[in-house]
Amino acid sequence: MWRVLLPQPGPLVARLVSAGPSGGASLNETNLLGQTPLHALLLGDARSNSMLEALHTLLAHGSNVNAKDNSGETPLHLVRNLLRQGLHQRAAQVARALLQAGATVDAANNEGRTLLTYSVEHLDDSLCLTQTLLNHGASVWGAADGSDKDQSVFTWFLKAVIGQRRVENCEETMAVLGVMMGEQPARMHHHVLRTMFRQSRCYKVLGPVFLKVKTLMAPHWSQPASLTTLSCRSIRAALPPPRLLPHAPYLPLPPPLLSCILLGENLNSGEAPS
Repeated sequence: MWRVLLPQPGPLVARLVSAGPSGGASLNETNLLGQTPLHALLLGDARSNSMLEALHTLLAHGSNVNAKDNSGETPLHLVRNLLRQGLHQRAAQVARALLQAGATVDAANNEGRTLLTYSVEHLDDSLCLTQTLLNHGASVWGAADGSDKDQSVFTWFLKAVIGQRRVENCEETMAVLGVMMGEQPARMHHHVLRTMFRQSRCYKVLGPVFLKVKTLMAPHWSQPASLTTLSCRSIRAALPPPRLLPHAPYLPLPPPLLSCILLGENLNSGEAPS
């Protein structure tokens, strides 16, 4: 299957699993590009009705969710294939399945990029995936070692805003990034201004865009956090990523506070997993 991508992978994956090692099948065998069947599935037709069925079958039978191909990409990186096809809700759903199966949320490819850096490039269209990744512990700073480098999440977000030359369809993503980066206000202030300076060649044309982005993000480093924000941070700190999503929805909290804790992620959105 991983040598030829098929439009309806579900039945073929079922046969592959049924054959097992005795039939010459290996769920973690790689092709010349270093891709496993799980990689190939996520590079195939993401609109396939049997795609989710095949995904859950592979995960249930021990596919390595952290296998890297020759480009250093894990299956989680390839969720961006769904973003390119406009399948934003399904992308979040697939990412959630991979993460629950043990995928490393901050895995970096050979370019030093995590899936979150690709997600924010799609701005608010990919808000659901961005929320999912952050709620599973993705670093908002982006670099694999946690440092502020050119691969930071905000860098790729700003480049996407620059590409469209206006602050549009991005304010919800900006708000979520602001909440997470605002946990370290001094670092956020320095990083946002430094990133804008690095893109200063665009300033003459995009000065108003830069000003609006700065204006919207500045409260996170220049003003005291609200009581709601402080409460959310405390609860998120008490429920780190492995426990956050399973337990937070059952806390006896007002819906607005619960939504704040989960960064607005709707756990019931989109199609149900097979």
